[in-house]
Amino acid sequence: MKRRKYNDYHRITTDGLEEKQCRDCLEWFKMNNINFGVDNGNKDKFNHLCKECQKIYNHKTYMKDQEERIQKATQWKRNHPNRVKELEKKYRRRPETIKIKRISGKKRRDTGKHKAWTESNPEKVKQYTQNHRDHDILKLEWFSCQKAFDYRCAYCGKTLEEQLEQNHEQFHKEHKDHDGYNDIRNCVPACSNCNSIKRMRFIDELFESKIIGTFTQERLNKIIWWTTEGYKDFIIEKPPYRIKRKRREGLTTFFWQLWSVDEKRNMIEVLAIGDKKKDLDIHIKNYFGWMFFPSIELKEELYIVNK
Repeated sequence: MKRRKYNDYHRITTDGLEEKQCRDCLEWFKMNNINFGVDNGNKDKFNHLCKECQKIYNHKTYMKDQEERIQKATQWKRNHPNRVKELEKKYRRRPETIKIKRISGKKRRDTGKHKAWTESNPEKVKQYTQNHRDHDILKLEWFSCQKAFDYRCAYCGKTLEEQLEQNHEQFHKEHKDHDGYNDIRNCVPACSNCNSIKRMRFIDELFESKIIGTFTQERLNKIIWWTTEGYKDFIIEKPPYRIKRKRREGLTTFFWQLWSVDEKRNMIEVLAIGDKKKDLDIHIKNYFGWMFFPSIELKEELYIVNK
């Protein structure tokens, strides 16, 4: 790769803020700890990759030699049984502590109106959980969505910096309509508190209840604009399937599933299962043909985002 000069991937905006270009996705971001990891080896003290691209790179590196690491760890345990017992004894949690935590968690789940509703609607709970556990949203689509809302919570207006400082996590991908599309056209950024309050309420019901004091008419209009018109310039056309990664029960290895999807991008049924993601390529060609076999760049992003 040709070595880039400092000015090639740094620029000053009209507001006087310094931005940096990610080496992989070539998107421009504000040069801060929110968008880039720290790397003291670079001149600007930030990584060449944005945090989302760095996650993808780390995942590829981890999966590359996963089997070799598992074999080495298994062999070491066989050769050092006494040391394994010492470590297990040292770091094992006390059984009575585990028991107390499990009971307290069960009590929290089994109280209130939520318990009564879930018990009387088991099929709805199962279907909703299966369909909405993972959003079908690509990295570039999510960046565009957050940028459209000025990196603020769509409901209360909390900034991304405040969300990271208070809740130690990124914005949630929140469904505007809990029974609507499962992609970017039905998604808005929400802080942890608003995501918990919104749950399965309709947007008009949430606004009229005034539970979120800073949920103004202006913010409501912006959500409606994004979910009806704003998303159209940023949504990426995807093939009529999804790829999902699952961990084998009791093991550290994974397998891959090829799912068909409905018009709302919700998963319908499993079409094929493979030990490695490349095993699914032949199934994709058989079920959908070359027309829906994505390019290498989009394929990698689909595999990572929909894992």
